[in-house]
Amino acid sequence: VERRSPQVFTVIGLVNRSSTFVYPPGVKYNLLQALAFAGGVNDIAAPEYARIYRQDSHGNIISASFRLKGSMPIDASNTIIQPGDVVAVEHNFNTRTRVLLAQMLRITAGMNVYATYRMDTSFDDASSR
Repeated sequence: VERRSPQVFTVIGLVNRSSTFVYPPGVKYNLLQALAFAGGVNDIAAPEYARIYRQDSHGNIISASFRLKGSMPIDASNTIIQPGDVVAVEHNFNTRTRVLLAQMLRITAGMNVYATYRMDTSFDDASSR
């Protein structure tokens, strides 16, 4: 008996929830839907491109890049994901810069906040006399 593994696709990188997702038979997902399964792209990094990695019939890995931002990301909405595809939203210079700046601003804001809490546990013994 041959074991049948479920058909899946994987979304990794600058998304909110990298994972492998089941690709049911008879369903077609496009690139934007695949990113939605992963919770969307990271808002801080704000990536502009996604890349699809796919194995061809000879076993070679091929890839194609698709624009996510702009007035009309038509290519991303028309690109069908196939079972076995890996969708990668990868870092580039701009995304690394945005993430670094966000981390620096968060650290600075965290270092400027100072709070003190003091609990006075002394009792007035005069009232108990």
